[in-house]
Order: sequence, then structure tokens, then C-alpha cells
Amino acid sequence: MNKKAKVQIIETKRRIFKTVEEANIASNFNILNPTFIPNGYNLLHVQHFIPDSKDEQFNKNETVILTYINGKNTFLFRQGHFSGAQVLAENVLNISEKNELTEQNVFWTYGRVLIKDNQSFEDAEKGWDGSVQQLGWDKGGLGYRLESSDLNLDQLIKVARSVL
Repeated sequence: MNKKAKVQIIETKRRIFKTVEEANIASNFNILNPTFIPNGYNLLHVQHFIPDSKDEQFNKNETVILTYINGKNTFLFRQGHFSGAQVLAENVLNISEKNELTEQNVFWTYGRVLIKDNQSFEDAEKGWDGSVQQLGWDKGGLGYRLESSDLNLDQLIKVARSVL
């Protein structure tokens, strides 16, 4: 018998801030701000997502996305209550030992899973977007993920090292 978990939809509040300092006031965790930003990139904004629920088990499940732009390309730095190391891909490389990035497991992949339907992950038709690189890790109970279609792996590692 295949039992499926009950899916509960929870509305999310989204706030947009101009600086990490402003977003830190609204956040339940300390938002990491990279000290290395590749040439030409500037912070566009910080999005803060928090569940809009009276159920306390969900209220701390925040996510913050720092969006950097260089005019035509962007890179994202996601952080919050998710598993950054669970980079969903068939071709995942554990780079933690090779690059001595952190004591945590760090995973890199070129590409990401796309959900083609508005269904649960398990039931949805999935596709593959090979244009995006992801570098993800977990530390201190939070997940972190860098995503870019423009930056190379060495640049992503430099950004990650600047927050550790």
C-alpha cells in the first residue's frame, strides 16, 4: 500500500528589502551576507518569505533570497529552513573534501529539477533545466544554496567561502 503524505498548503508572506541589514531585523535567523561578490554584480534586493500560519511549527520556516544582478545576469543566495545539501540532481558532486570549503558536506550540480505541474513533488511531472549551477550546504540547522547560470564553480565557491 502506497500511503501519501497529506499535503497542507500554507500561505506565505513575502517582504522585499533593499539591504541585508533591513531584512535581518525581520528574520528569526542571522542572514549571511557574502563579502565576496563577483565583479559587476550588485545586490538587487532581499526577499524574505515566512509562512502565514497560526501553527507555530511552520512560523519559523523562513527563507531569505539575496538576488544579485550585473545588468543581464543574476545569481541567488538562498538561506533558511530547508536542506541546502539536498541539491536535486542525478549528477551531484560532493566537493567538500576537494575544495575544503567547510566541515559540512557541500554539493554542486549543473542543472536543477523543474516541476512541470502545480502538484506535490512526488506526483508532479519533472523536467530538467541544465542552465543553472547550484552549490548547496547545511550548517547550524539552516540550509544555504547559491544558484547561477552565469558564474562558474570557482566563483560560486569564492562567494560561499566569504560567508563561512
